[in-house]
Amino acid sequence: MRFAPNIDKSVFQITGNKNTGSVLSISRTTNDSYGHSFGGSATVKWQSSLDTSNWTTFKTENKTFRNSTYTLQITDEKKFIR
Repeated sequence: MRFAPNIDKSVFQITGNKNTGSVLSISRTTNDSYGHSFGGSATVKWQSSLDTSNWTTFKTENKTFRNSTYTLQITDEKKFIR
């Protein structure tokens, strides 16, 4: 048995500015075709990378997408955040 790839996904957006001490927040901007609602509860993983190939999870939460935030630290300089 093989599973088909999940190509029908919701779209998310991270908002906030790029300065140390700024708060980033994530929200769902487009539902998938199954109708999973905006702001639904799920596991949110915040990740960082120096090269966009190797990602490290630094925060995991079971929250609504509208309530998941991260405050940028001085150690985040020159990193990509997702």
